[in-house]
Amino acid sequence: DGGFAQAVSVPKKSLIAVGEDIEPFILTFAEPVACVLNGLSNIAIAANQRVILFGGGVMGMIAALICRE
Repeated sequence: DGGFAQAVSVPKKSLIAVGEDIEPFILTFAEPVACVLNGLSNIAIAANQRVILFGGGVMGMIAALICRE
């Protein structure tokens, strides 16, 4: 079940408030972006360095955008 259940119970300290001015569809990218950032956290990427990403799905595209930045 987990996050795909109809309802979940989590500790209040786990929640992060967001402003009402943020579109909900943007917030759906918070978890995938966090996963990519975690995966890249031990890799030093220098400016103008080439990076090879395997997979062009959503996670691969997010990784490409993060690496570009």
